[in-house]
Amino acid sequence: MSKHFDKLLLCGAVVACAAGIGFYVMKKDDTSAVKSAYIGQSPTGNSYEAIPLPPVSEESLQWTPFVRPEDDDLEDWKYDLFTPIEVSWHNSAGEYRPKGEALVVHDFGVQLVSISRPVYRLMLHGYLAPPPPKPFSDTIIRIHDSQYIDPNGGKEPGKTFRVKKGDTIKEENVVVTDFELKRIEMPDGTRPERAVVTVHDNVLNRDFVLTEYVPYEFEDEINIIVAKTSDPSVTWTLRKVGDQIKDEELGTFTLKEIDFGSKSINLDKLYKPNPRKSPKTESKTLTLESSGSSTSSPTSGTTNTRP
Repeated sequence: MSKHFDKLLLCGAVVACAAGIGFYVMKKDDTSAVKSAYIGQSPTGNSYEAIPLPPVSEESLQWTPFVRPEDDDLEDWKYDLFTPIEVSWHNSAGEYRPKGEALVVHDFGVQLVSISRPVYRLMLHGYLAPPPPKPFSDTIIRIHDSQYIDPNGGKEPGKTFRVKKGDTIKEENVVVTDFELKRIEMPDGTRPERAVVTVHDNVLNRDFVLTEYVPYEFEDEINIIVAKTSDPSVTWTLRKVGDQIKDEELGTFTLKEIDFGSKSINLDKLYKPNPRKSPKTESKTLTLESSGSSTSSPTSGTTNTRP
Protein backbone atom coordinates (compact mmCIF):
# COMPACT_ATOMS: atom_id res chain seq x y z
CA MET A 1 0.00 0.00 0.00
CA SER A 2 2.76 2.40 0.95
CA LYS A 3 4.64 1.96 -2.32
CA HIS A 4 1.60 2.88 -4.42
CA PHE A 5 0.91 5.88 -2.20
CA ASP A 6 4.44 7.17 -2.67
CA LYS A 7 4.16 6.86 -6.41
CA LEU A 8 0.92 8.82 -6.43
CA LEU A 9 2.52 11.63 -4.43
CA LEU A 10 5.48 11.77 -6.78
CA CYS A 11 3.22 11.93 -9.85
CA GLY A 12 1.19 14.75 -8.27
CA ALA A 13 4.31 16.75 -7.49
CA VAL A 14 5.58 16.39 -11.06
CA VAL A 15 2.24 17.54 -12.51
CA ALA A 16 2.12 20.56 -10.17
CA CYS A 17 5.67 21.58 -11.08
CA ALA A 18 4.93 21.32 -14.80
CA ALA A 19 1.76 23.42 -14.40
CA GLY A 20 3.70 26.11 -12.58
CA ILE A 21 6.35 26.34 -15.25
CA GLY A 22 3.76 26.53 -18.00
CA PHE A 23 1.87 29.34 -16.21
CA TYR A 24 5.09 31.38 -15.78
CA VAL A 25 5.97 31.07 -19.46
CA MET A 26 2.47 32.16 -20.54
CA LYS A 27 2.50 35.28 -18.29
CA LYS A 28 5.95 36.26 -19.56
CA ASP A 29 4.77 36.20 -23.16
CA ASP A 30 1.74 38.36 -22.29
CA THR A 31 3.90 41.04 -20.55
CA SER A 32 6.25 41.30 -23.54
CA ALA A 33 3.30 41.81 -25.77
CA VAL A 34 1.92 44.63 -23.64
CA LYS A 35 5.29 46.42 -23.52
CA SER A 36 5.85 46.09 -27.23
CA ALA A 37 2.56 47.88 -27.87
CA TYR A 38 4.15 51.24 -26.93
CA ILE A 39 7.25 50.86 -29.07
CA GLY A 40 7.26 53.18 -32.11
CA GLN A 41 4.64 55.67 -30.69
CA SER A 42 5.42 59.39 -30.51
CA PRO A 43 5.68 60.93 -27.01
CA THR A 44 2.81 63.08 -25.84
CA GLY A 45 2.61 66.11 -23.52
CA ASN A 46 4.68 69.32 -23.27
CA SER A 47 8.14 69.26 -24.74
CA TYR A 48 11.12 69.27 -22.34
CA GLU A 49 12.70 72.71 -21.91
CA ALA A 50 16.46 72.59 -22.29
CA ILE A 51 18.51 74.38 -19.58
CA PRO A 52 21.67 76.06 -20.87
CA LEU A 53 24.94 75.07 -19.20
CA PRO A 54 26.89 77.76 -17.33
CA PRO A 55 30.02 79.01 -19.09
CA VAL A 56 33.26 77.27 -18.10
CA SER A 57 36.46 79.29 -18.04
CA GLU A 58 39.60 77.83 -19.56
CA GLU A 59 41.49 78.23 -16.25
CA SER A 60 39.10 75.91 -14.46
CA LEU A 61 39.80 73.19 -17.01
CA GLN A 62 43.45 73.12 -15.97
CA TRP A 63 44.38 71.03 -12.93
CA THR A 64 46.61 72.93 -10.51
CA PRO A 65 49.11 70.59 -8.85
CA PHE A 66 48.98 70.47 -5.04
CA VAL A 67 51.88 72.13 -3.22
CA ARG A 68 52.44 71.00 0.35
CA PRO A 69 52.91 73.88 2.84
CA GLU A 70 56.42 74.20 4.23
CA ASP A 71 55.18 75.16 7.71
CA ASP A 72 56.57 72.60 10.15
CA ASP A 73 53.74 73.31 12.61
CA LEU A 74 51.13 71.73 10.31
CA GLU A 75 51.13 68.41 12.13
CA ASP A 76 47.92 67.30 10.40
CA TRP A 77 49.85 66.60 7.20
CA LYS A 78 51.40 63.59 8.88
CA TYR A 79 48.10 61.77 8.54
CA ASP A 80 46.90 60.19 5.31
CA LEU A 81 43.14 59.90 4.75
CA PHE A 82 43.33 56.47 3.14
CA THR A 83 46.25 54.96 5.04
CA PRO A 84 46.09 56.32 8.60
CA ILE A 85 49.24 55.79 10.59
CA GLU A 86 49.37 54.02 13.94
CA VAL A 87 49.38 56.21 17.04
CA SER A 88 50.26 55.56 20.66
CA TRP A 89 49.85 57.47 23.91
CA HIS A 90 52.83 59.45 25.24
CA ASN A 91 52.65 60.07 28.98
CA SER A 92 55.26 62.81 28.90
CA ALA A 93 53.50 64.65 26.06
CA GLY A 94 50.01 64.03 27.43
CA GLU A 95 48.59 63.18 24.02
CA TYR A 96 48.59 60.62 21.20
CA ARG A 97 51.60 60.72 18.88
CA PRO A 98 52.56 58.76 15.74
CA LYS A 99 53.93 55.39 16.79
CA GLY A 100 57.71 55.26 16.69
CA GLU A 101 58.06 59.04 16.39
CA ALA A 102 60.78 60.50 18.57
CA LEU A 103 59.28 62.81 21.17
CA VAL A 104 60.63 66.34 20.87
CA VAL A 105 60.76 67.96 24.30
CA HIS A 106 59.85 71.62 23.94
CA ASP A 107 61.55 74.17 26.15
CA PHE A 108 59.28 75.42 28.95
CA GLY A 109 60.51 78.92 28.18
CA VAL A 110 61.49 80.28 31.60
CA GLN A 111 63.90 79.39 34.40
CA LEU A 112 64.10 80.23 38.09
CA VAL A 113 66.93 82.66 38.86
CA SER A 114 66.40 83.35 42.55
CA ILE A 115 63.84 82.96 45.30
CA SER A 116 64.42 85.06 48.39
CA ARG A 117 62.87 87.09 51.14
CA PRO A 118 63.80 90.78 51.42
CA VAL A 119 65.97 91.63 54.42
CA TYR A 120 66.14 94.67 56.65
CA ARG A 121 68.93 97.06 55.77
CA LEU A 122 70.51 97.03 59.28
CA MET A 123 72.49 94.15 60.82
CA LEU A 124 74.14 93.71 64.21
CA HIS A 125 77.91 93.32 63.71
CA GLY A 126 78.93 92.51 67.25
CA TYR A 127 79.59 94.52 70.39
CA LEU A 128 82.37 95.64 72.74
CA ALA A 129 81.64 95.01 76.44
CA PRO A 130 83.08 97.54 78.89
CA PRO A 131 85.78 96.48 81.35
CA PRO A 132 84.75 96.07 84.99
CA PRO A 133 83.53 97.77 87.04
CA LYS A 134 81.64 99.67 84.31
CA PRO A 135 77.99 98.55 83.87
CA PHE A 136 76.86 96.39 80.98
CA SER A 137 74.73 99.29 79.74
CA ASP A 138 77.93 100.98 78.55
CA THR A 139 78.45 98.25 75.95
CA ILE A 140 79.37 99.59 72.50
CA ILE A 141 77.00 98.14 69.89
CA ARG A 142 78.11 97.90 66.26
CA ILE A 143 75.19 98.26 63.81
CA HIS A 144 76.04 98.06 60.11
CA ASP A 145 74.12 99.36 57.09
CA SER A 146 75.50 97.89 53.86
CA GLN A 147 73.35 100.23 51.74
CA TYR A 148 74.30 103.47 53.43
CA ILE A 149 75.60 106.09 51.01
CA ASP A 150 77.73 108.86 52.44
CA PRO A 151 76.16 112.20 51.50
CA ASN A 152 79.67 113.68 51.45
CA GLY A 153 80.66 111.44 48.54
CA GLY A 154 82.01 108.22 50.05
CA LYS A 155 83.67 105.82 47.66
CA GLU A 156 81.74 102.68 48.65
CA PRO A 157 78.27 102.21 50.18
CA GLY A 158 78.05 100.94 53.74
CA LYS A 159 78.73 102.26 57.21
CA THR A 160 79.04 100.86 60.74
CA PHE A 161 77.54 102.88 63.60
CA ARG A 162 78.86 102.50 67.17
CA VAL A 163 76.10 103.26 69.63
CA LYS A 164 74.82 102.42 73.10
CA LYS A 165 71.43 101.37 74.40
CA GLY A 166 69.07 104.36 74.20
CA ASP A 167 70.99 106.17 71.47
CA THR A 168 69.46 107.41 68.23
CA ILE A 169 71.13 106.87 64.87
CA LYS A 170 70.15 110.09 63.14
CA GLU A 171 71.37 109.01 59.71
CA GLU A 172 69.09 105.94 59.88
CA ASN A 173 66.26 107.53 61.89
CA VAL A 174 66.22 104.54 64.28
CA VAL A 175 66.42 104.29 68.08
CA VAL A 176 68.31 101.53 69.95
CA THR A 177 65.72 100.48 72.54
CA ASP A 178 67.27 97.32 74.03
CA PHE A 179 70.41 95.18 74.06
CA GLU A 180 71.07 91.83 75.74
CA LEU A 181 72.87 88.50 75.46
CA LYS A 182 70.72 85.44 74.70
CA ARG A 183 71.22 81.75 74.10
CA ILE A 184 70.02 81.04 70.57
CA GLU A 185 68.76 77.61 69.51
CA MET A 186 70.73 76.52 66.44
CA PRO A 187 69.63 73.93 63.82
CA ASP A 188 72.29 71.48 65.08
CA GLY A 189 70.89 71.65 68.63
CA THR A 190 73.59 73.85 70.13
CA ARG A 191 72.74 76.99 72.13
CA PRO A 192 75.51 79.55 71.71
CA GLU A 193 75.32 82.93 73.38
CA ARG A 194 74.59 85.72 70.92
CA ALA A 195 74.02 89.43 71.20
CA VAL A 196 70.51 90.66 70.42
CA VAL A 197 69.59 94.31 69.85
CA THR A 198 66.14 95.84 69.41
CA VAL A 199 65.76 98.97 67.30
CA HIS A 200 62.71 101.04 66.44
CA ASP A 201 62.57 102.28 62.85
CA ASN A 202 60.74 105.61 62.81
CA VAL A 203 60.29 105.49 59.03
CA LEU A 204 58.61 102.06 58.99
CA ASN A 205 57.15 102.62 62.47
CA ARG A 206 57.99 99.14 63.74
CA ASP A 207 60.50 97.34 65.96
CA PHE A 208 63.19 94.99 64.66
CA VAL A 209 64.98 92.40 66.80
CA LEU A 210 68.44 91.87 65.26
CA THR A 211 70.59 88.86 66.13
CA GLU A 212 74.36 89.10 65.80
CA TYR A 213 75.45 88.51 62.15
CA VAL A 214 72.00 87.19 61.15
CA PRO A 215 70.05 89.10 58.45
CA TYR A 216 66.51 90.00 59.42
CA GLU A 217 64.16 88.53 56.78
CA PHE A 218 60.63 89.76 56.19
CA GLU A 219 58.57 86.57 56.54
CA ASP A 220 55.48 88.10 54.94
CA GLU A 221 57.27 89.05 51.72
CA ILE A 222 59.04 87.09 49.01
CA ASN A 223 60.84 87.94 45.77
CA ILE A 224 60.95 85.44 42.92
CA ILE A 225 62.99 86.30 39.83
CA VAL A 226 62.26 84.33 36.66
CA ALA A 227 64.24 84.75 33.43
CA LYS A 228 63.54 83.88 29.81
CA THR A 229 65.50 80.80 28.78
CA SER A 230 66.34 82.08 25.29
CA ASP A 231 67.29 85.53 26.60
CA PRO A 232 68.29 85.59 30.31
CA SER A 233 68.44 89.37 30.24
CA VAL A 234 64.63 89.38 30.15
CA THR A 235 63.40 88.84 33.73
CA TRP A 236 60.19 89.10 35.71
CA THR A 237 59.59 89.41 39.46
CA LEU A 238 56.80 87.43 41.13
CA ARG A 239 55.74 88.06 44.74
CA LYS A 240 52.71 85.89 45.49
CA VAL A 241 50.66 82.95 44.25
CA GLY A 242 48.48 84.01 41.34
CA ASP A 243 50.95 86.47 39.82
CA GLN A 244 51.28 86.10 36.05
CA ILE A 245 53.88 86.51 33.33
CA LYS A 246 52.59 87.33 29.85
CA ASP A 247 54.84 86.95 26.85
CA GLU A 248 53.69 87.11 23.22
CA GLU A 249 56.11 84.39 22.19
CA LEU A 250 55.87 81.98 25.14
CA GLY A 251 52.32 82.45 26.43
CA THR A 252 50.94 83.14 29.91
CA PHE A 253 52.58 81.75 33.07
CA THR A 254 50.70 81.65 36.38
CA LEU A 255 52.44 81.11 39.73
CA LYS A 256 50.60 78.22 41.43
CA GLU A 257 52.85 77.24 44.34
CA ILE A 258 55.89 78.48 46.28
CA ASP A 259 58.14 76.16 48.31
CA PHE A 260 60.70 78.36 50.01
CA GLY A 261 62.22 75.40 51.87
CA SER A 262 63.25 73.59 48.67
CA LYS A 263 63.72 76.85 46.75
CA SER A 264 61.24 75.85 44.06
CA ILE A 265 58.07 77.15 42.43
CA ASN A 266 55.31 75.62 40.32
CA LEU A 267 54.10 77.39 37.18
CA ASP A 268 51.18 76.76 34.83
CA LYS A 269 51.86 77.67 31.19
CA LEU A 270 48.96 78.48 28.84
CA TYR A 271 50.05 78.59 25.20
CA LYS A 272 49.11 77.66 21.63
CA PRO A 273 51.51 75.12 20.07
CA ASN A 274 49.65 75.57 16.79
CA PRO A 275 47.68 78.71 15.81
CA ARG A 276 44.95 76.51 14.30
CA LYS A 277 44.44 74.51 17.50
CA SER A 278 43.03 75.27 20.93
CA PRO A 279 45.36 76.44 23.76
CA LYS A 280 47.19 73.88 25.89
CA THR A 281 48.16 74.02 29.56
CA GLU A 282 51.50 72.71 30.80
CA SER A 283 52.66 72.62 34.42
CA LYS A 284 56.25 72.48 35.63
CA THR A 285 58.18 72.81 38.88
CA LEU A 286 61.25 75.06 38.60
CA THR A 287 64.17 74.83 41.02
CA LEU A 288 67.38 76.79 41.39
CA GLU A 289 70.10 75.47 39.10
CA SER A 290 72.84 76.26 41.64
CA SER A 291 72.75 75.75 45.41
CA GLY A 292 74.96 78.79 45.74
CA SER A 293 72.22 81.12 44.57
CA SER A 294 71.28 83.88 46.93
CA THR A 295 68.39 83.14 49.28
CA SER A 296 68.07 86.65 50.68
CA SER A 297 68.17 90.06 49.08
CA PRO A 298 68.12 93.66 50.22
CA THR A 299 64.67 95.12 50.51
CA SER A 300 63.36 97.52 47.95
CA GLY A 301 60.74 100.20 47.93
CA THR A 302 59.48 101.44 51.29
CA THR A 303 61.57 98.95 53.24
CA ASN A 304 64.74 100.82 52.27
CA THR A 305 63.23 104.27 52.67
CA ARG A 306 65.42 106.71 54.50
CA PRO A 307 64.40 109.99 56.13
